[in-house]
Amino acid sequence: LAYLATLLVLFAMGRKACPDKPWLAPLVYATSIFTFLTANIISTDVLLTLAESLAVLGFMMFAWPDSASRARHGRLLMWLGFGLAFLTKGPPGLLPLLAIIAFTALCDGWRAVGRLFAPMGLLTFLVLGFTWYALAIFRYPGLLHYFIHDEVYGRIFTKMYVRHSGSFGWVVVYAPVLIFGTLPWWSGAVRAAKAVASPSSWRTWRGARSIELFLLLWFVVPFAIFCLAKSRLPLYLLPLFLPLALLVASRVAPTFDLAL
Repeated sequence: LAYLATLLVLFAMGRKACPDKPWLAPLVYATSIFTFLTANIISTDVLLTLAESLAVLGFMMFAWPDSASRARHGRLLMWLGFGLAFLTKGPPGLLPLLAIIAFTALCDGWRAVGRLFAPMGLLTFLVLGFTWYALAIFRYPGLLHYFIHDEVYGRIFTKMYVRHSGSFGWVVVYAPVLIFGTLPWWSGAVRAAKAVASPSSWRTWRGARSIELFLLLWFVVPFAIFCLAKSRLPLYLLPLFLPLALLVASRVAPTFDLAL
């Protein structure tokens, strides 16, 4: 159900990122091998991906609004999504927020970053994201130390979980996911990679405040953190297939047609 709901959210994102063919991004996501297989695994990562997609959809509504009211609703949806993401899996659910801040600061300046943190949005985030943790810690006081020391510090900075923590562990874990998991959309992924590798694309995207620049940051910032962290698992990359699907859709849209 979370997988199907994510496709609906991607369709809404596609109306911003690929307005001529908004159905293409959910099609790419739905038919990629990695995302399809993970939809058949019982894992919180599928729920996390849905929550993060809601948060980013809210940011898109806020950053590229159709009206002032839609912008306000989008900002509230963003914090609602991040609250659900934090509830689902803690701090990793906030990684897209780093990309949002980076994009806003790069294109609009640091003053614009402050507008993201509306009081009602933050309150929504705190209530959704922290209430369950607070109740659990109140009932079992030792959980706070376990959460901070083991689940946060231990996963990011130590080898305690023995999850491909070596210097090249990220290559072993993540390269196969990106290479084989993007089938059958290799050609679109290659086109997106070529666009990303071009300095002129970066300058054009920044000057135009392009959604493609945001999608790139949404992929690159969390991926860099996943590579630096000492705990690495394939499912960590599942949320990154959202910006990947949107980037691929934007590249193949001009030539892709379902008509026979």
